[in-house]
Amino acid sequence: MNEYEKEMLDLYKKSLGEKQDFHGIVCPGTYKKPCRLCELCKEVLFDRSIPKEAPLRKRASSLNAKQHYFSNVVFLTDPSQVVVLEYGDKIFKQLLAMQMNPDQGFVDFWHPISGRWLIVERIQGATKEQVDYYVKPKDPSKIGDMSILGKMYDLSRVTDLITEGVKPIYQSKLEKTTIMRVLPSWLGPDFAMKFFQKVDYHYNISEDDFKACQAGEINPVRIGGEPQPKAPEVQPYTPPTGTGSATWGTASRQDAMPAPKKEENPYEKMWAGGPVAPAEKKAEAEMPLADADDDLPPCYGDYDPSAPDCTPKACPDWAVGCKSYREEKLAKRRTAKRLSR
Repeated sequence: MNEYEKEMLDLYKKSLGEKQDFHGIVCPGTYKKPCRLCELCKEVLFDRSIPKEAPLRKRASSLNAKQHYFSNVVFLTDPSQVVVLEYGDKIFKQLLAMQMNPDQGFVDFWHPISGRWLIVERIQGATKEQVDYYVKPKDPSKIGDMSILGKMYDLSRVTDLITEGVKPIYQSKLEKTTIMRVLPSWLGPDFAMKFFQKVDYHYNISEDDFKACQAGEINPVRIGGEPQPKAPEVQPYTPPTGTGSATWGTASRQDAMPAPKKEENPYEKMWAGGPVAPAEKKAEAEMPLADADDDLPPCYGDYDPSAPDCTPKACPDWAVGCKSYREEKLAKRRTAKRLSR
């Protein structure tokens, strides 16, 4: 199924009211590996010269990794079942504060024996996105049925569990008031400090574009993240038939195109190469050195002794005259500069 077919299928399911199980793309940072997309997003988000409401900053924010947390929990409504709860920063920061602040006396809230039940209140705001969560711990108590510990999930491999069909309950599905108990992430020598598993996800980007970004092929954060097309090569100028067999100019020289005609400078005509009006000095410096004669190549008068095309062998018809004409014009300009001082 290609991207177009997948998009159509998702839209069709959405129109039928079916729930979309989509967790985005797992960020390599989840496994302590470098992520180029995160680096590109942070370059924009940490750049204070970019306005807060700039589209570029908003795009970087939408592509930046989002943190999701997973915990084994037991709901008081059905204490015989262990489920995986998926939640965000609002709940996590409150749980972390209980874990890390011994003065509050809640550091063992996750412990099966000395832990406690938690009251989670969900308060809906004016819009669907405006939701707040408040966590309050109850008195310490022991789990009634310790056998449920054997039903806990090893959340160190939570992404694999989701792929295998385990469906976490997201925080938005909690009741207005929910009583639950958080359990360890897994049983083992390190479980005492681990009540959660963090996974970073990237949204608003296709899997192909994400892989191309990781490979350094595109920058999806910047507008038009695709690589810039190469500039077309300038073809060398070939004189009309009958003017010789040499090819004038090269692909990198600006004289590959015919020189534009310039109006005659009355001051130059009056002084025969002498001083010119200040306003005309810049214009004279930019004057094409070639005559208007169509039989002359456009590079005539722009003699360059280091250029391979400006030798009598490569340019038998014009090299000598071109050099002489160039030297004559330069001499007139030097004279004009001395008289204008």
